[in-house]
Amino acid sequence: MMRKLALVVLLFAFLSDVIYGIDAKKTGQTFKKKHEQMLYTVVRVRVKAGAGSGTVVWSAKAKDGKCYTYVLTNHHVVKDAITIKDVWDSRIGKQTKKEFRSTVMIEFFAYNNYSKNVGVRAVQASVACYNEKQDIALLCSRDKENPAKHVAAIYPTEKLGEVKLYDELYAVGASLGHAPITTKGILNFMDDEIDDMTFWLSSAQIVFGNSGGAVFRWSKDRDKFEWIGVPSRVAVVGWGSPVTHMGYFIPLPRVVKFLNNHRYRFIVDKKKYTWESEKKVRDDEARKAYKKGA
Repeated sequence: MMRKLALVVLLFAFLSDVIYGIDAKKTGQTFKKKHEQMLYTVVRVRVKAGAGSGTVVWSAKAKDGKCYTYVLTNHHVVKDAITIKDVWDSRIGKQTKKEFRSTVMIEFFAYNNYSKNVGVRAVQASVACYNEKQDIALLCSRDKENPAKHVAAIYPTEKLGEVKLYDELYAVGASLGHAPITTKGILNFMDDEIDDMTFWLSSAQIVFGNSGGAVFRWSKDRDKFEWIGVPSRVAVVGWGSPVTHMGYFIPLPRVVKFLNNHRYRFIVDKKKYTWESEKKVRDDEARKAYKKGA
């Protein structure tokens, strides 16, 4: 009897592996893609005593020979790195407001055999730009020699009409300061307004620490997982107990608008804009603003 039972268990395990393998092959959602296109693109972000998440959205060598790596996160994750102080300006002879941005640490995790975490590499980063109201910030790594090995693929904005409720989603982030982990759910709502801002709602569980991380959706047509938003807040009840299956995230349209406004359009539209062309626009606008304020 026990021998028959053992044979049944082995047969079931074999069939499960076969079915899983066929299913993965059919959908294209292999474990390799899940690791490389989702998990490895998410970093832990540390600012002083706090920790959150971030997603590598662009990394390449520019024409100046230096590598530039950009990480998208929430403003509230890095707000302690931004301070505004009253500073005496001898040029105009009065106190003026001046902004100071301190160092942010972004942590990349290393793995063996795809899933075995074997360490972490911390890199200094600067806050490139931010919008407190939108709760979005963009970080730039200070490592100008080594590009990031894995970069999130951003969902094509012209295809957003294809996104529908019940779409399968994955949330990836440094929950409670842990190394990035992944949860799975569906898209539940696309029209929530909180503080006059549009949020999408997912049942992929998130908790404190996921903020600034990533939400991914599988694209069968493009055969890859694509980034569509930033986990930013979780519903709470009572005295602040999180309802983890009600995770709100900043949808891609808001992020695209933020990047456009701050002249980092090359992150989303690589065909029309380059790192060099956008830097020139930012520098020109900064000079005009300085002359206007002089």
